[in-house]
Amino acid sequence: MIGFYFSEALRAFKVAKLATLITIITTMVAIIFTLCSVLLLVLSENLDKSIKDKIEINAFLENNLTENRINEIKVEIDKNDFIKSITFISKQEAEDNFIKDTGEDFRKILDFNPLPASYKIKLDADKINDKNIDELLAPIKEIKGIEEIVYDYDFALELLNFIKSAKNVIYIISIILIILSIYLIYSTNRLVIHSKLQQYETMKLVGAKLSTIKIPIFIQGFIIGIIAGILCFGLYIAIIYILRNLNIIVDYDTNFYIITTLIFIIGIIFGLIGSFLSSLKISLKIERF
Repeated sequence: MIGFYFSEALRAFKVAKLATLITIITTMVAIIFTLCSVLLLVLSENLDKSIKDKIEINAFLENNLTENRINEIKVEIDKNDFIKSITFISKQEAEDNFIKDTGEDFRKILDFNPLPASYKIKLDADKINDKNIDELLAPIKEIKGIEEIVYDYDFALELLNFIKSAKNVIYIISIILIILSIYLIYSTNRLVIHSKLQQYETMKLVGAKLSTIKIPIFIQGFIIGIIAGILCFGLYIAIIYILRNLNIIVDYDTNFYIITTLIFIIGIIFGLIGSFLSSLKISLKIERF
C-alpha cells in the first residue's frame, strides 16, 4: 500500500507538471521569505542585547575613602542581581585614561590629580529595558561614599526604542508573508488536485477510502517541501560562494547547520500545510460533472 501511495504522489508530478513546478517555486519563495523573517528577528534580538551590553555606568567615589570602605561599596553594588560586572578605576588609572583619550596632560597646569576613583558598572542585558534603568540604579545612588553616578545612554535608549518598533514591524511583515506563502501553496496545490478530479471520482466509485485519496497528496506536499528545500539550500551555498569570492568577511560556519536545518524544516512544514488545506474539500461524496 505504501508503494501505491508513493506511486500516486509521483504520478501527480507527471499529470500536472506546470502546476507542480509553480508549487515548488512558490514553496521555495515561502521558505526564503520565512527564513529572512526569522533571521531578521534573531538579528534584532542580538542587536538589542549588544546595545544593552555596551551601556556603562560610572559611579564616582568621594575623596579620602579608606580602602576598606571602597571594598564595602563594591560589595553593596554587586549584591544587586542586575549587575553584570563591576571594575574599580583608581585615581591614577583615571588620570592615565584621561590623558590617553584626550591627548591633554593636565599635570602641566595642576600639581594634583582632580579625577576621582570610580567603579565602572555593566548591567545584565536580560534584566534591563528602556524604562527601568533609572529605577534599578536608584539604590546605588544612595550608597554612602558614592558622590555621583554618571551614565549617558540616551543614544542607546533611542536605538533600543527603534529596535523595539522595528521588531513589531518585522512581526507584522513575517505574519503577512507566511500567510501569503501558505495561500500561494494552497492555491497551486488546488490546481494539481483539480487536474486529478476525474481520477478521484473513479476511485470513489470503486470504494476507495478517503485516506487512500489524501495520503498521496500529503506525500506529494512532503516531496515538494524537500525539493524546494534542496533548491533553497543550493541558493544558500551559491550566495556564500559569491560572498567569499567578493572577499566579504562573514562568519559563514557558525550558523550554517542551523540555517540548513531551518530551510528543510520550513519547506516540509509548508508543503504539508499546503497539502492539508488543499485537501480539506475532498470527500467521498460523488461529484457530477
